[in-house]
Amino acid sequence: MPVIDPKLKNVVVARINDTAITEYDISSGLERAYDPHRDTKGKVRLLPNEQIDLRQAVIDRMITRELLYQEGKHRGIEVRDEEFETALQISMQGYESMEHFAAVLDLQGQTPDDFKLQLRRDLITNKVAASVVEGRRQDISNEDARAYYDQHRNQMQGPETRHILLIELALDRYAEPAEEKAAQTLITPGTGGAKQFMHMFETKKMPKGMVCSDLGFITRGQHHPLLDSVAFRMQAGQVSRIVRTEEGLNVMYVKNVLEEGCIWLFEDIVENLKKTIYEMQSVEMVNDFVKELHRTSKVLVNDAATEQRLGKG
Repeated sequence: MPVIDPKLKNVVVARINDTAITEYDISSGLERAYDPHRDTKGKVRLLPNEQIDLRQAVIDRMITRELLYQEGKHRGIEVRDEEFETALQISMQGYESMEHFAAVLDLQGQTPDDFKLQLRRDLITNKVAASVVEGRRQDISNEDARAYYDQHRNQMQGPETRHILLIELALDRYAEPAEEKAAQTLITPGTGGAKQFMHMFETKKMPKGMVCSDLGFITRGQHHPLLDSVAFRMQAGQVSRIVRTEEGLNVMYVKNVLEEGCIWLFEDIVENLKKTIYEMQSVEMVNDFVKELHRTSKVLVNDAATEQRLGKG
């Protein structure tokens, strides 16, 4: 991520009540939003009008989250220490140490304290969003999913996707050989074929640190690169070897494969469709809530200079 000029912290792009969103904030958010659109050399492959649209989306998202955060503070919502520590540990996964984490933040123009402050804000924001939909979402039936499938049939296709079941056993990356051998013994029965995998997957009594997850249908790049690489080399009905990652040991079962470009059968994606519709309901509720916050808040945006620089003006 390129280093962003700290002077941009003095350039105000938007104000939400008494809080400013600066060009520095927007530029930081844009750099993260650009990641899926970079080529192998890091160059952003978007047309000028696409960059403007993405920038606007980043600004809108920041305004939304600031409105939700301010609502959280108004309600007196707090983050418990254990919640914060759990979220911090998740954020640090993949880094060798706190020093490594701090060095990466420094390259992004942040300090660990900056990051921790933003993390607390994000947790409060997420709590407000969750409270908006709590108890209001309706369960999605197979009939609801079928109706959506029929109405959006032209969208029921895409890249190759695989239905993955995962058994994972937590194990520290620096575990002693004896500890790793014991963990291997616990998870190895899952590699004995589909029947043995499912027996282990469905058991009610799991060893400490072992978790069974139905990942649903996934596309390439959604999970850990090692798991992704193994999963997309396997055929439907196959069980993987034990795959070691930084977090522990993993065994996967490919339940089904949907080929690229083919219309997906309703029966294959019904559960994913139900989840999608459920999430759409949540987004709609939060969007309606944010519109009301907009109405009762003072929101000012002045982004003309940057739009002109990008070629819109």
